[in-house]
Amino acid sequence: MTDYYAHLTLYRSGLRDEGWLLDQLGQQIATLQSSRNRLAVTLEECSRRAWENGGFGVGDLSYYNKGLVAGLVLDAAIRSRTRGAKSLDDVMRALYRRYRMPNRGYAEDGLLASIAEVGGADMAPLYRILTQTTYDVPYGMLSGIGLGLDAGGEVVAPNGGADPRLKALYRGWLGRVERVVEQGQPEPDRGRH
Repeated sequence: MTDYYAHLTLYRSGLRDEGWLLDQLGQQIATLQSSRNRLAVTLEECSRRAWENGGFGVGDLSYYNKGLVAGLVLDAAIRSRTRGAKSLDDVMRALYRRYRMPNRGYAEDGLLASIAEVGGADMAPLYRILTQTTYDVPYGMLSGIGLGLDAGGEVVAPNGGADPRLKALYRGWLGRVERVVEQGQPEPDRGRH
């Protein structure tokens, strides 16, 4: 999911705008949907076998690309199920709190436990579909935050007539949040750089 956060970070930092973010996500979805291997190789297998194939994936399937799309769908599902109270950001924060150095990294059950803690126990089947099957990505989950795909595969945002709740979830997803400093971690000294 690192590439999902790479795109979000560029947007959240103010270096890119909303149109750019939606366009980039649409391009990533189009890339995934044009992959022949997406129906033959799981994301999990693609990640494991990446180094056999130059470090990015298997054939025309990149684990960076599918991981980005999986992150978007998981984020949308968590935000929708919690009515905007939680997001994939909260999963990342929980993982950091539990497994940051000097602790050891986390196993998949640690990741699933954090996803379930944040989004609810019923998140495991979605996670498994995205990572351990070759089923098509359930893009319908994007509607939970007011996103959708048009006939050409472009990512579209809520229009003027959209449900106000979905508009609020969409705006929450797009929100540029102030920097969060972990409790007990000092604020970096910007004057020394």
